Amino acid sequence: MRRVGPKQGQLVLFALALSGVCGVVFAVGVQVGKELGSVPAEETPTWYPITDRTPLAVRDPDLVVYEELLHPPTPTPTATSPPTPAPRATPGLVPTESRPWTVQVLAARSRTEAEAAVARLRRRGYDAYVLRVPAGEGSWYRVRVGHFRTREEAQRVERRLRREEGMEGAFVTAR
Repeated sequence: MRRVGPKQGQLVLFALALSGVCGVVFAVGVQVGKELGSVPAEETPTWYPITDRTPLAVRDPDLVVYEELLHPPTPTPTATSPPTPAPRATPGLVPTESRPWTVQVLAARSRTEAEAAVARLRRRGYDAYVLRVPAGEGSWYRVRVGHFRTREEAQRVERRLRREEGMEGAFVTAR
């Protein structure tokens, strides 16, 4: 029976040739490394001072989140309203807290968009906040304004938001 395949001498010759090729590649790499070592390194970058000291919120109103973090808005005192009777029961909505009503002005998939809307509303004097609601693979970010004792108070603010801020999608909801 005849054996098929490389002979022992051929395997030795192949191993020697492979070692030779590896040695040549190594030597070339060492030589290239030595030559690169003599190339001067790039100069250090020049830093230029910021000349535009205009606050970021003034330059681009959509980028107010960073400014809000640096300089949080000071709360504005609100007038307290006289005690009012309990709100009428609305079918399907059973408010149980002392301030159960709010106005929703936006629902966005983007947290950045919601936070920008909150910042705009706060600058205009509204008590705005974001409520994150998990939904499927992502979340909805609801932008809401205020915590009202009565539905009527919330409806007044809703009308004002529609009229003065152009928020046509605003609606009153139980928290």
